[in-house]
Amino acid sequence: MGNISALYVEDDLQIAQNMVALLEDMSVSPQHAPDGEKALKLFNSKDFDLIITDIHMPKVSGIEFIKEIRKTNKDIPIIVISAHSDSNTLIEAVKYSVDGYILKPIEIYQFIETVEKVIEKIRLKKEREELINLLKQYQQAIDEFFIVSKTDPNGKITYVNKKFEQISQYKEEELLGRNHRIIRHEDMPKSLFENLWNTIKKGKKWTGIIKNKAKSGKPYYVYTVIFPIKNRNNQIKEYFSIRQDITSFINPQKVINLTANPNTNNMVAILKIKNFHDIENVYDFTSLKSVEEKIEHKIKKFFHKVCNLKDIINAGSGEFVLIREFDKESEKYLPHLIEKVKNKVQELQDKEFKDFDFDVLIVSSVAYGKDAYKKAKYGINLLNTTNENFIFVNEIEEKVKKESQYKLNIIKTVKEAIKENKITIFLQPIINNKSKKIEKYESLVRITAPDGQVFTPYQFLDIIKATKYYYEITKTVFFLSIKAHKALNKEITINLSTKDIEDENTRNFLYKTLKKLDKSAKHIVFELVETEEIKNPTYLDSFLSEIKNLGAKISIDDFGSGYSNFERLVIKKPDYVKIDGSLIRKVKEDKLTYDLVEEITHFCKKQNIEMIAEFVEDEDTFKIVKDMGIDYSQGFFFGKPEPLEKVIGIKNG
Repeated sequence: MGNISALYVEDDLQIAQNMVALLEDMSVSPQHAPDGEKALKLFNSKDFDLIITDIHMPKVSGIEFIKEIRKTNKDIPIIVISAHSDSNTLIEAVKYSVDGYILKPIEIYQFIETVEKVIEKIRLKKEREELINLLKQYQQAIDEFFIVSKTDPNGKITYVNKKFEQISQYKEEELLGRNHRIIRHEDMPKSLFENLWNTIKKGKKWTGIIKNKAKSGKPYYVYTVIFPIKNRNNQIKEYFSIRQDITSFINPQKVINLTANPNTNNMVAILKIKNFHDIENVYDFTSLKSVEEKIEHKIKKFFHKVCNLKDIINAGSGEFVLIREFDKESEKYLPHLIEKVKNKVQELQDKEFKDFDFDVLIVSSVAYGKDAYKKAKYGINLLNTTNENFIFVNEIEEKVKKESQYKLNIIKTVKEAIKENKITIFLQPIINNKSKKIEKYESLVRITAPDGQVFTPYQFLDIIKATKYYYEITKTVFFLSIKAHKALNKEITINLSTKDIEDENTRNFLYKTLKKLDKSAKHIVFELVETEEIKNPTYLDSFLSEIKNLGAKISIDDFGSGYSNFERLVIKKPDYVKIDGSLIRKVKEDKLTYDLVEEITHFCKKQNIEMIAEFVEDEDTFKIVKDMGIDYSQGFFFGKPEPLEKVIGIKNG
């Protein structure tokens, strides 16, 4: 927020000089006025955040000065200083809404305490004003690109933006006080809106595609997200809706233009029983077949009735494919049919399977046009990674293509890097906070592309985890890290993911290599990412036990974020805890963060666990973590990651 500007009014020059110096130490920018008359001139010519004034002064008294200020500014905080404690003076000061009262002779601690309290109120006010300013800018940005409306809890429209007026062709005064039925298209099923209201009345977000009708009767389609807005008592205060016009995207003519042969256009909906594996585990083969047939019968009967979809194929493993071919004439009904499928899947799940002994959880993916089945299949795979139960793949098709191409390029780059020995490590120093000397290095993998571009783990590691090349990267990093230790005679930290721990080949490779290192294994530290949850905890327990038996050490990375808790430290018994960089970056500015880091430090000290502060980027942060008792620091203040050969060269040089 920057310094607080203050106008300090005091006729005693010696007191004024002392108090001005004290205010400056408190990060306040004070300007002194020797009497009320000059103070008024200063106040009228400059902006101040705070007034501190003596009461008894020549020319214009403090009370008169305050009285004049309050004529034009009723909000600026004022602290009164007086050598008199008579009730009349106090009552007169209170009358003008002063924020603090300090008696002379001034007690330094009372002065500091009073000023700090008022400063805190000023900072909070500034933060609130800044937040309001940001919210206004966010609203402006949303209004620029999206259709926005708000309704009261009964669905009456209380706000629409200009884009809402433009697309609906209704003016604001025609919409306010009405509900959204004014733009509802008759093609939309009643059940959709029943589902919508049932969802948002429960305080949940609703998303979906809605066909609306403008004032002229022209239809338009919007992808809609409705958020229930709640008060502090968790009661719904209003509903906030953001819509995106997707009319041009799903227009039938648009689909025809994208298709080489319009006569082969299909709409494909894949229904997947998400918990089918659990159902399989309950029944034997004969009984399972009977259950599958029953599910298939209900799906075919239901969708033939409500959507006239006859071609329904049981693809096995709880997956059903609904197909409908469209010619040029019938394509205009496609958007409505897709919306109907989406809503009817939920209805199918809730009503048709209520007599089953288990819940039938259904997710659905819909696509249309050329290669619709492949697209819908991709959508089903995507739903397996989210909590959503529906996806309309065509909406995200372009994004998927770009992401896929990027991933393929990364895989190709990694493959070539392995072949050409372009995988290397960078080393970042970790210093002892007491001696400020480098005691350790963290090993960080890098990959160099043919054009010389260097890729960091954030750019490729998650993509490569699904390929066979990930194992090769882990091996290479480990061998290079051992090389670094031997050349530098320093402890080397190596990052491991849950995939490394869960992979048997990787575990065996690490065990075998550590055995060969023998006593040198004590200089190898495996850093586990705290924010990654391992699927099988037994793998982790056995891995930690074996690693420690072989002499290596364990460090917990990113502690203080994600899944972090102190119980995990007791269970894992690490040698080091690396405090998450997001905490260290805020430790000098945020009291809550400071207290949290301090608590972690106290706990680790009691458990004899050494601590490392990462992202230490300046002297002030270093001093704080050092004074806290944190053992080591890592960050740009002490050194950026540098190539292995360069670090070795510096040492040898």
